[in-house]
Amino acid sequence: MADRDVDGGDDRTDTTRAREGEKHPGHCPVAEGVGGDGDEIYLRSGETAPRYERQHQPLPKLAGFQEELERLITENERRPVRYRLDYLGIFRRLQEAGFQGG
Repeated sequence: MADRDVDGGDDRTDTTRAREGEKHPGHCPVAEGVGGDGDEIYLRSGETAPRYERQHQPLPKLAGFQEELERLITENERRPVRYRLDYLGIFRRLQEAGFQGG
């Protein structure tokens, strides 16, 4: 058994724990693919296929601004590389045009 402090704490370092085969207190077995609810193993087994597939991707907020977005992208591609807008710049221009989405 490990040495314990007067207050009951463990004096061993993480290196000592690892040498002794123990995991550190923040260890998460699910992150290593061990334990958990088995969803990952179930999905990889090939016994089942996803049943739901979306047929149409709706763009309710962007639909009214799709032409404006395409225009901004085309205009941006024509600019010299140094003066092109990044994605955030294009997004801000869309917002200036009245786009309320996020």
